[in-house]
Amino acid sequence: MLYSQYSNLAFSFRTDRPVAIRGLERRLIRAFETKGGYGVFDKYFERGLLWQRARPEFGRIPDQTPKMPSWSWMGYQGAIEYMAVPFGQVKWNDELVSPFKQIQGSRTGQCHTGDIERAVIRATARRHFVKPATNGLVFDEPSRTLTQEFRVVVVGTLKQPLPLNLKDREKSYVLLVVPTNSRKGCETYQRIGVGTLERREIDYESPSSEVLIW
Repeated sequence: MLYSQYSNLAFSFRTDRPVAIRGLERRLIRAFETKGGYGVFDKYFERGLLWQRARPEFGRIPDQTPKMPSWSWMGYQGAIEYMAVPFGQVKWNDELVSPFKQIQGSRTGQCHTGDIERAVIRATARRHFVKPATNGLVFDEPSRTLTQEFRVVVVGTLKQPLPLNLKDREKSYVLLVVPTNSRKGCETYQRIGVGTLERREIDYESPSSEVLIW
């Protein structure tokens, strides 16, 4: 994709990364007849979230103004690539709500989305069954490890016919998130990575949490 090529470019100042592409992004939004921002298009929202660092040299850009949401690759320095997600073979999760679709000040459950300019994603977070064999996860910052507690947000699930005895092998594409704070009964989270998990690695039995991802 264009953005993965763009992320390989070097800039004199790291904070110029989102500024330099803003004009191109606006033209693409008009061409696709959609909404968007922060390196993501509403028309391809779920797929656009499934980026990952391409190399170990990757990290958050410090002192960035305006600050990019954690789910945007524009807030990081280093090259990205997109997960190999097959077209037409994924059922996208309708519990994941794009910030470009939210109405300013709207409420769902106990979560108040607030100002749309905050670019929050409304989602459902679940616990993750940590297993030593899990190797389908990529943390945005290489220093993070599987021992650090996090939640998973299912972005989409692969449509693959499986016999009932193998249903727990169903594959999902997920965001990895950690809590930052809570307000009025709703937890605010930030993205820390992305990956693929089988159904047996996600806790669907325990209560899930409605969260905002910034």
